[in-house]
Amino acid sequence: MNNAVLAGHDFSDSEEPYRERLLDVLMRRFDALSTHKPAIRSILRDFGADPATAVCSLPAFANSMAWSLEAAGIRATGLPGIVRIKGLGLIYLSALRVWLEDDSPDLSATMARLDRDLRRAEALVTSIPGRRSVGKVDD
Repeated sequence: MNNAVLAGHDFSDSEEPYRERLLDVLMRRFDALSTHKPAIRSILRDFGADPATAVCSLPAFANSMAWSLEAAGIRATGLPGIVRIKGLGLIYLSALRVWLEDDSPDLSATMARLDRDLRRAEALVTSIPGRRSVGKVDD
């Protein structure tokens, strides 16, 4: 899945703001998953009946979120990275709920939810006193 998201695009060299890069990475992920939407619905439904499987999938989910951050040029290591991974995971899960019901070709409802939540996260991060940067990969 990660290779499908990155195909033909290098997000880390972009001059776009981090929020825009993350939006692009995550929307590409949703686009790549679109052909598997019925299977994903089924898997997520089964998680409710089998919480152990859901818990066992958390490391892979965290790796995907870390990969998404790194692909966007945002560091996903150390304590700040752990916080970023968890925050992005919450944003992604919120958008995933919308995506499961979003049958529009442009996934406009999904994009709107992602954009809204990424803006909120950006506002939260920039409100932290002493915060210097988002945490570029090359910092």
